[in-house]
Parts: sequence; structure tokens; C-alpha cells
Amino acid sequence: MKPEELYKKLKENEFGPFVGVADSLFGGFFNYLESLNEYIPSANEGLALSIASGAYLAGKKPVVLLQNAGVGNLINPQTSLNDLYKIKSLLLIGWRGNPSMQKDAPEHWLMGKRTIDFLKLANIETKVLESSDDIKWANDKLKDNNTVALLINPGFIEDYKKEVNLNYDMSRYDAINIIVNYTRGMIRFSTTAMVSRELYEIDDSDKNFYIIGSMGHIGAIALGTALQKENENIVVLDGDGALLMHLGILSTIGSLKPKNFLHVCLDNESYSSTGLQSTTSRNTNFHKIALECGYANVKKATNEEELKENLEELLKTNGPNFLLVKINPGNKEGTKRIELSPEEITKRFMRAIK
Repeated sequence: MKPEELYKKLKENEFGPFVGVADSLFGGFFNYLESLNEYIPSANEGLALSIASGAYLAGKKPVVLLQNAGVGNLINPQTSLNDLYKIKSLLLIGWRGNPSMQKDAPEHWLMGKRTIDFLKLANIETKVLESSDDIKWANDKLKDNNTVALLINPGFIEDYKKEVNLNYDMSRYDAINIIVNYTRGMIRFSTTAMVSRELYEIDDSDKNFYIIGSMGHIGAIALGTALQKENENIVVLDGDGALLMHLGILSTIGSLKPKNFLHVCLDNESYSSTGLQSTTSRNTNFHKIALECGYANVKKATNEEELKENLEELLKTNGPNFLLVKINPGNKEGTKRIELSPEEITKRFMRAIK
């Protein structure tokens, strides 16, 4: 189905506004909505459902867009807001890890298998989107239900290309290459998707902990280790979309003040792995927020020389320290997936830092 067709059918049934968190399975629809200036990007799926709930209270028929990996984030507002207050929303959910489809990456196996079960337990009536007629089905179901979901399988929604033009000097791959040269042998935590894959390709190490799921949680995981390994340097490679998802971790880190903590945010103002949909980081000064949250030192780098200078200074200075690195969007072609299983990553990491 073309993104234009899906949009047209939703509008015929008076659906809108559209709010969510980007998903690669129907990234073309996100991009199409952005081209119309009709997409509201949310930091996480729970907030997306809450924004939609507010729109419903103002008389609209909101649509929430997400990947099934984010269902966990919206369960609380679904069960204690939408269902309790009889607020209505339509969910469009990319079904990663659908067991009837080609095997997906391991982070999607459990949720893929249990997606319908989770939605049913949360009183969300669900159907697979197979034709434009299913929009009418959802519209009819919302007369008697508070939240209805349409699941989208891989390949069902066609792509819609988007151009993103930023004029920074570095790619993410370039920046990670530089960071690696200053942090080799240190304990490193890397966030979801391409940050972890590129670090793995550039400098795989037993002391690297790669996250392939759990978007937005890398800072918290690293903090837990930093507090137990006070004599080790802890380096976090975060991303703008991931950090926005659980931005409150900055306050926790700033409050506990681990001196051995360097938090690097690689900010390309987009979700590069899902099709370059925009984040809201263009209007968010992460380094200034970190400072106000209690980080000891913060820096910003927009080119290679600034990055090198800031790394050299911050790695010699007691933390917690924060480094914002502005980079261009996009991914290096041919970057392979991490070949270690999640369990292997855990076991070798624990042995290495013991």
C-alpha cells in the first residue's frame, strides 16, 4: 500500500492528528506525514499515546504510530488513562518479529511472538492491516472500544524517500572512529541500532556492552556499572532519539555524580535506522540540560578538532561529564549486524570487567 493511499483512507474516516515514534517497517508513512507537516514526533510511545489522548479530549480522532517494541512504553497510559477514562485512539503498530514472517533480529523475538497477547491484556482490539477496508473496521470498532490497533507487517507499506540536509563536518562513523582512539581499553556502553553496530565494526572489545534493543536505557545501564566500578572509566555512546526517550536519566546521573562517567551523545537530529524521520533534538540543548541536571562538565563538538580536544579534556577531568557531538544523518553502507548473541555479549563483558 502506498503511504498516500493509507493517509487518504484515514482522512476519509476523519482520523488525525498523527503522533508517534518512528518505525522502519512503515517508515515511508512517517516520511509522507512529515512531508505534509502532519506528524508529531514523540520522545516515547507512552507520551505519544498521552498526546493523542489530549487531542481526543479536544474533539479529534488521533492516530498513534509505533513499533511493537514500544508497546511496553504505552501500557501504563493505556490501562490507567485511555481505558479508565474511556478515551479513544487508533494505533498503527509495525509488527517486528512476527513469527509467521521471516525471522527477525533477536531483540524482536519475544515481543513479536507476544504482541497480540500484550494488546489483548491491555483491552486493545487488534487486527492485521491488509487493505484500506481495515481502516473502516477500526473506525467502526472504536464506537465500542477505547483503543484499537492495526498491525503492519514488513513490506506492506511502500517506501517514501526523504532528504535531510545538515551541514555538520562529521558522520557518526567518523565520530565513533575518533572516540575509539581516545577510549580504547575502557568500559564502553553503546546505544541501540547503528551506534552499536558501527562501534562493533570499528573496535570490537570484550569491554564493549552493545545494546540491540531497550532503546533509551543505555545511560541507566552504564550508571549501574559505574557505581560499582568506581576505579574504571565508563564511556557511554548515546544517540539523540534514544536519549530523548528517557531524558530523565540525566537528572539521576547528575544527582549521583559518578566521577568516572563520560556521556557522549551523537546527535544527527533524526532516527537514521528507521528512515531519517526527525527527532526534536534540533530544539534541545542536551549539554545545557545535562549541566543543569548536575553534570560536572559539559562540552559541544561540531567538527573533528573540537571532538578531539573535548575528549582529551573530559577524560582527564572528574565527572560526570557530558559531550554533545553534532553529526550528519545517514548510515555507512554495508555495516554488518553484531554477530554475537545478546547472551554472549553479557558473558564476555562480565568476564572482562570482573
